[in-house]
Amino acid sequence: MNLVSKFGLSTIVVGVLAAACSNSSEPEQGIVASNVQPNPQSQAGCNSPEQFIYLPENASIPGPDTNNNANIVVTGTGDDVINCSVIPSGSGYNVTLTAQITGGTAPGTLTIQGMFTPRGRDSTGNPNADGTTIPNITVDMLDATKHLNEKDCFAQYVEVNDGTPSTTSLPTQADVFADDHGGRIWASVFCDNPTNELESQKPGNAGCMMSATFRFENCASKAQ
Repeated sequence: MNLVSKFGLSTIVVGVLAAACSNSSEPEQGIVASNVQPNPQSQAGCNSPEQFIYLPENASIPGPDTNNNANIVVTGTGDDVINCSVIPSGSGYNVTLTAQITGGTAPGTLTIQGMFTPRGRDSTGNPNADGTTIPNITVDMLDATKHLNEKDCFAQYVEVNDGTPSTTSLPTQADVFADDHGGRIWASVFCDNPTNELESQKPGNAGCMMSATFRFENCASKAQ
């Protein structure tokens, strides 16, 4: 099933984002690779492990390949819970994403919120502005040892390289999109200076940074 979106005055087939039609009646599904690691520009001595939420959970560092359809996890699989909404708003999309592992040895919750703009493309549909940042994205990582939160993270349509934007773009079909059949988003977020909300009880995450590459599908696409 091809995803057809409008960019400017052109209607462009930009590829496959979902194995099905991403109908909002289908359960949410996704792939997530999120990590916490020391910020090389900080002297604070972040001591957090690198891996955070991975869906599928059995992926190895730096996380699952979002381009591999076999990695898609459907909410309710094991102890994995996915909730997402991609709501059209002006020239962009109001996005709220949650990926949660409720059991096992490393339960935790990743939340991403913000206004995402579609990927810049030329007249033929090829990406041409992947280095452009999407500002003011909130990212929250919560588990038994930390609660990291930053409200001025940024997003790009590129891969992650040791917690920073890579020069390698995400696959051509990566984008944000929503219609009456549902919403989907495939992007990366970067946070250089999160605050540890549990610092007084569980210190040790000063000087960390957060990053994630994620692909969510079958998201709610209408405001409640």
